[in-house]
Amino acid sequence: PNNEFGISLSRMTEPADKEAWVKAILQYQESLKSRLKKEPSIKIDVDGVINYGKNTYNLLKCDVAAQLGKTLSKETSEICDKVKPIDPS
Repeated sequence: PNNEFGISLSRMTEPADKEAWVKAILQYQESLKSRLKKEPSIKIDVDGVINYGKNTYNLLKCDVAAQLGKTLSKETSEICDKVKPIDPS
């Protein structure tokens, strides 16, 4: 089975939607920094940006897959082991 997936985001036109999106990503990136295992090779910039193939994008895929009860292919899952899972509470 193919365990790869991408994240596709629609364009936002309303300023309030854009602002809410950036705030949500900033909060997510802050949470990633606190969840990283002692791993100097993983750098998370808290900038409100998700770039395809970069750490925030890949870790977001890990979190989405975990919430769906899925596992990712080995290439992607290696980065998943470098962050603690989201606390469900």
